[in-house]
Amino acid sequence: MPCVNRTLRYALFIVVSTGLSVGCSAITKTSTVEASDTYLHWSEQMDHMPFLFHFPDGRMEAFDDHGKVWADAGSHVEASGSDRVEVYVGNVPGPSETLCVLEPKTRLPPVKADGANVVSALCDQSRTVVSFRDHARPRVLAATGDYVGRVRHLLLNGIWKSVAQEPDPRPY
Repeated sequence: MPCVNRTLRYALFIVVSTGLSVGCSAITKTSTVEASDTYLHWSEQMDHMPFLFHFPDGRMEAFDDHGKVWADAGSHVEASGSDRVEVYVGNVPGPSETLCVLEPKTRLPPVKADGANVVSALCDQSRTVVSFRDHARPRVLAATGDYVGRVRHLLLNGIWKSVAQEPDPRPY
């Protein structure tokens, strides 16, 4: 019996430590979330907006929230200034409140051998709703369409956990 307990404790330790290491890799910036930026509102909006991926080599690709290629070219979507999710892949400082601004973006630095980070923002036209910085392995980023789900989850989770979404604690 002691062997079984030890094995169960060890398995639980592995599960918990893995969960903590995966869950702590993203840093979300929620100070830009407003009271009107609700989880439900942006979850519904993301069903109809593009996810624009900017790569270090200058490529830009657009996907829907299921990871399928977006109908319009990424450059056309970005120039329109509509609601969108901006995703920058590379060794990029961030998160930044300027990811949604409609100015020409500077070229990203090349990705180093130790992997890449991802900086992303949910854009309400030129306003940043919520943003995050995440460290991702090259094999994860190679499946760009699959990574869209993680981007969506992190942004919506940031809105959900933001101070702007907490009820007013004062009863008067």
